[in-house]
Amino acid sequence: RIAMFRRRKQTTSGRDKLVEEFIKAYPVAKSNASRTVFDFPVSTSTGVVALQMTLPVGFPQSRPIVVSRTQIRHHLFDTTMRVVGSASLQTWTEHSSLSKTVESIITDLQRNVPIFLRPMPARSPITYVTPTPPSPVAQPPRPPRSPVARPMNRPPPQRKPAPSVGPVWTPPHIDTKFDILDSFNTEELKKVVESEEHVTGLIDSLGCFAEGDKKKKELYESVTKLTDSNLGEKPKFEELQRTIADLRKEEFKTRSTLQQLLETQRDILKKFGGPALRKQLMEAITKADEKSEDVLQQFVDEESEIDAFIKDYKNI
Repeated sequence: RIAMFRRRKQTTSGRDKLVEEFIKAYPVAKSNASRTVFDFPVSTSTGVVALQMTLPVGFPQSRPIVVSRTQIRHHLFDTTMRVVGSASLQTWTEHSSLSKTVESIITDLQRNVPIFLRPMPARSPITYVTPTPPSPVAQPPRPPRSPVARPMNRPPPQRKPAPSVGPVWTPPHIDTKFDILDSFNTEELKKVVESEEHVTGLIDSLGCFAEGDKKKKELYESVTKLTDSNLGEKPKFEELQRTIADLRKEEFKTRSTLQQLLETQRDILKKFGGPALRKQLMEAITKADEKSEDVLQQFVDEESEIDAFIKDYKNI
């Protein structure tokens, strides 16, 4: 009965452990009451990025959702400002570390600086008011109003432009107006359009493509020069390839010879090594003992004389 009234020790779930670890690593993160949404800033060399992390219902089995509340352009984020290019999020499992996952995203943001996009100004919607038709009944005249002092019209205060938080991408300016065409009439324009030579001559006379043609020519010359240089080195490369092929053949022969020598060495050690010689010596001793016993038995049985016995025993 006493065991029935003992309180069970409260265990911390995997979700709570991951959240506590994240809060300990990032104390600046602000969360809601249920600790499912966390807001934390990330400082980069060009500005501050406000990130928001949401823990779904199936967390930690489901991966966390990280979005940027600052409009930026970065390879980790898609057009909806959601992190989709992080390897740690793509390989998320229930045993992954939440703080290390966020740390990898922050490290990538600080290493590859994002481009901050200028927010578009909000436009107020246009409303149309239908005018009220005049009443058919004549209204009595209104009493005259006493003059009221009105404030002087002052120009509205000029707002200072907000400081830029980072490099803003601006598209290059492309001039699409050609003043030379203003002097052409309809017939001349038709002739220019119908004739390819006139079009080419007109484009060359504009001069706006001269710089591009010059760079194109320089690039073509550099590529041609590099190609000729590489082709000039081709015989040298072929000779080196043949030398390498010969060296590989010699290496193969040397390896084969070495393998044969190693096999010969193993056979010699097998026949004349310490264990083999010890075995041969023991066999020779055993044979000598047996032969000496036979000679001694013959002498005991008086089958041989003492001189022959001594001679045979010495030979053994």
